[in-house]
Amino acid sequence: MHPKQQTDCFPRTDPALMRVSAAGWNRRLCVMQKPHGPEQIVRTPSAAQRPGAEDSRTFAYNAALQLLSESTGGASPMYSKVIERLYQSGSGGTVKGRSNGLRVSSGSPPYDYSTIYWYDGRGRLNRLSGSGTPWNYVNYLYLADSDLVEKIEYRGPPQEGGYAFVARVVRTFEPHRDLIASVENKWDSTSVSKFEYTNDALGRRTSVTVSGTAFTAAGTTGFDLFAYNDRNELTSARRYAGGTISNPSDPVYARHFEYAYDPIGNRETYEVSQGTATTYTTNELNQYTATANPSESFTYDDDGNLTQDGTYTYVWDAENRLIEAYPTNPTTGSQKCVMVYDYMNRRVKRTLYDWTGSAWSGTPAESRVFLYDGWNVLLSYNPAASMAIDREFTWGLDLSGQNGHPSKAGIHGAGGIGGLVAARRVGSPTKAYFCFYDANGNLSDCVKNSDGTLWTHVEYDPYGGQIVATDAGGLAHPFRYSTKYW
Repeated sequence: MHPKQQTDCFPRTDPALMRVSAAGWNRRLCVMQKPHGPEQIVRTPSAAQRPGAEDSRTFAYNAALQLLSESTGGASPMYSKVIERLYQSGSGGTVKGRSNGLRVSSGSPPYDYSTIYWYDGRGRLNRLSGSGTPWNYVNYLYLADSDLVEKIEYRGPPQEGGYAFVARVVRTFEPHRDLIASVENKWDSTSVSKFEYTNDALGRRTSVTVSGTAFTAAGTTGFDLFAYNDRNELTSARRYAGGTISNPSDPVYARHFEYAYDPIGNRETYEVSQGTATTYTTNELNQYTATANPSESFTYDDDGNLTQDGTYTYVWDAENRLIEAYPTNPTTGSQKCVMVYDYMNRRVKRTLYDWTGSAWSGTPAESRVFLYDGWNVLLSYNPAASMAIDREFTWGLDLSGQNGHPSKAGIHGAGGIGGLVAARRVGSPTKAYFCFYDANGNLSDCVKNSDGTLWTHVEYDPYGGQIVATDAGGLAHPFRYSTKYW
């Protein structure tokens, strides 16, 4: 070790930083102090503690204790990458130390990923660039005298006379409450998808009317009416054809959902299409133990993790993380999913194995490795193709940022829900596209970023089950309900 460099290693015993597992893990925190350089923190769990995950991560900070970089390494890392954090210098009207973006590399250019942030005079994020936005940027425009995002504009390819904003999200609000009245996703002047909402005096959503070319193509234009009990639990969601919520005369029974709950909030019955209701049985721990119609039974481990549901078997590690899921009685075409997590409990690897007829294959059918910014996936790598980039994702303001917190923190405040603005699926050919959402941050549409072709359209039941899912572009876009990986 350099004589001017000191390393202090000590067990991580602070309960805010450490969870001791049943295996008795003893993670160590090493702090390398340099008198004339950034501080580095290295977390080094053993291979047995983190099977298949990175051996270590190194964090570098500037003099203001802002994170400059996060590097993966060790004896046999899953990947060796450096995530660099960029900050404004304070010159040219910028604010020193304010986040300016980030980039990912193998230690030097070229970069796997890069995104840049801009701000308005009030310090609000008003522009960003990244993968899937090849013509420079996405803009955020705010409601007058407010921090609510009114419009999101996507810049398109070069045209005669310069660039134009080809795609837009337009949001409207109730006059005297910060409640969303409508969200319209547009390509040029064409409405791709529009959601118009009404809310009751308690702020509960009582209806949504859907329209636009995506719903017309799916044959699902109409409106939903919602009802609640006195505990604000959803008791029904019913679709009707037409566009006049005061005249629900043309029911679409296939999209009528009814729910009932016990006094503590456990679901007792669920009914769809006026059919026979599914009933639920719970135990004293408020766990579902069985259902009727269909007939299923559920078992749990001592930590309350679901281990069997009559169809699948689930395996959890000592930190209650799902590491395997597979059909209990596999047949031809069945697959087992194996997952690996990092120091923040983020899933960093997912591998699928085929059933051979007598056992699970030892050769992966598919594997993906994920790199994150916070909890937002930035990149997906393919280990079977020498860790080539498979997908790239650009994140902007999520629902927290769009609804009143428009700083850099507004990219993560709602867990990224509604914040994935653009993406690229790398391949032959590479496909770049914009993402559109409803007011809840559920993915509605993916459109080609050069001409607005509708590639993906998804509709859901009230609890996230997919009712309609089209994929004309062959994207297999993985983020769906609540902008979560599907």
